[in-house]
Amino acid sequence: MGRSTAYKDIGSVYRKPVIFVIFKGAYMKNRKFGAVFSLLLMAALFLYLPVQAGEKQGEKKHFVKAILITEDACNAELTDSLAAAGKLPYLAAFRKKAAKAEYVTAHFPTKTGPGHASLYCGCYGDVHGITCNEVNKGKDHTILELTNGFISSSLTAEPLWTASSRQGMKTLLINAAQSAPVEKYLKDAPEGSLIIVNGFGGHKSGFEIIDQNKVQHSKTVWKNIPVCENVVSDEIKAGDTNLYIAVLDTTRNGKKDFSQIKIGTTADFKDKDTVTLKPSVKGFSGVIPVKFGNDYAGVHFSLISLDKKGEKFKILKSCIMAETINGKPVDEEYVRKTGGFCGNGASGMYSKGEFGKTIPQGGDGTAEKIYLETAELVNRQLGAKAKYCAAKYNPDLIVGYTPYPDETLHMWFGYADYEKTGFDPAKGKLMRHYLEQSFIFADAYFGDVLSIASDNTYFALASDHGMDSCYKMFYPNTILKNAGLIATDDKGKIDLSKTKIIYGMQNGAFLMVNSTDYKGGIVTPEQKDEVIKQAVDALSKARDPITGESIVTGFYYPSVDETRWGIGGPKGGDVYLDLLYGYYFSSAMKDEYASPCEPIGAHIFIPSRKNMHSMFYFSGPGIKAKTFKPCRIIDIMPTLFNYLKITPPADCKGKTVEF
Repeated sequence: MGRSTAYKDIGSVYRKPVIFVIFKGAYMKNRKFGAVFSLLLMAALFLYLPVQAGEKQGEKKHFVKAILITEDACNAELTDSLAAAGKLPYLAAFRKKAAKAEYVTAHFPTKTGPGHASLYCGCYGDVHGITCNEVNKGKDHTILELTNGFISSSLTAEPLWTASSRQGMKTLLINAAQSAPVEKYLKDAPEGSLIIVNGFGGHKSGFEIIDQNKVQHSKTVWKNIPVCENVVSDEIKAGDTNLYIAVLDTTRNGKKDFSQIKIGTTADFKDKDTVTLKPSVKGFSGVIPVKFGNDYAGVHFSLISLDKKGEKFKILKSCIMAETINGKPVDEEYVRKTGGFCGNGASGMYSKGEFGKTIPQGGDGTAEKIYLETAELVNRQLGAKAKYCAAKYNPDLIVGYTPYPDETLHMWFGYADYEKTGFDPAKGKLMRHYLEQSFIFADAYFGDVLSIASDNTYFALASDHGMDSCYKMFYPNTILKNAGLIATDDKGKIDLSKTKIIYGMQNGAFLMVNSTDYKGGIVTPEQKDEVIKQAVDALSKARDPITGESIVTGFYYPSVDETRWGIGGPKGGDVYLDLLYGYYFSSAMKDEYASPCEPIGAHIFIPSRKNMHSMFYFSGPGIKAKTFKPCRIIDIMPTLFNYLKITPPADCKGKTVEF
């Protein structure tokens, strides 16, 4: 904040005349003293004049009124325990001044798309329409036809950003779920009141390993080359941009001893778009802006290996996604200041073994470390974008998101939770160590966003759901087929002309009756209850092959549980299921209805399951550090709006949390 009114009043009335009188008297009496005093006067003016200039121009430091960010899949208990252990320094400091929910009850199914929609709209999927990460297209389509649950057109309720911008709060969204395409929101928002940054729809290229076989050898003569004994020149292309590579032998010992690689948009070592890679420096480089037609994007590089002869190397090139701001391509300055955009880390490459053997496969941790560099890069980029956009647009409300630790938890939580999944304890402890790094990177992003806030900022930190470990797979559609409720054609695909009910292809923990309400449906309203009863009876008989326990532990119906979790609705299911610990759902049909699988992390289960509990921290003026009673995910946004003294969205069903 700026100086106090009292301080400014004193300066404007007294400082200037007093300085002038003292200087004049001292100089006339003692010229030597006057010379010394001149230096003191200059120093005083150095501090004084900028204040006066700022006051004359009416400048005032802008502060953000509120910030809401989500860290995907942060279980309340696990995240808080890591913070308490000092492993998440920014959250550890924040929790000393913030109110903290004991836990948050998430949306059912506990998935990212509906979780965020529930948080943003203050209502559940039966109202906002996002019942899973993919949603049914509606009654004019078959029950097999799905659309993306992360896009704006799938959202059927008013989100917080339309309500806040309509009420005079300049609102900035950075890669928030359901925020794009942006046209749906901008057409009704007051001009300049809504800024939406989005990159998830602008995929240009994925993470890629560049080695000596993927480059074009070049005879390029580099300018301003540093002292070195050998140079090998290569070229690659990123979009429409040529990138020059120089492999350097900078050790002057008469031997081939290559020690670094430089990459730039020109063959000039002094070019501002040149990055240096060294084996001793881990992590991704700064950004190099590149073009794809009229789109600016950014690329980063990390050196995996370089042999001393300079003949072999491996460089990891970042994923490249072109971002937009309110639907228009970002400019070069934005890319330079914030870096590129990857959206997610290189989990696919890791899982395919492209970084080498994983720890579960007998690796030494190298593959995990390389993958984690990509996770760090994603969070670094997101933090930079939040800071840059906050400074440029001076928003009143910021909504941000990081996909971590969710991505890493999916891959590693089953191994790290070795006490439950039976994974090798020694390897499990290593996986737990590396898994914690993902939380640390998300915490670093949180720290970047915290730097934007002032003491007057209301800050809500939340998550959409938790995570549990699984090591078995359950195939409900196999049971329904065996019960004669699903028919398939000669290629094994579902034949809707003879199918009565399915476990939905969107994998949303629910069954869908192929009713005549849907295109091609065959079950009449009079037959519906009987079809559901047959399906429930068949699934109730499924037993774990080893323990004999019932695999399906609960059946939940919209007519009974809608008010509790908002299940059902136009895009929801007819019956919802929960499973025995260790199992996860698959919509596929197999020979057996249950089978073991590699340990994984998963979220979909009933919100009352402890590991599905999400987190909520809240700080700001008048808020004291304390732990308050559990709340619902739909209560977070109306709580924030209550303190901002603005009205929640029209469809909000949540209530203000009492601290």
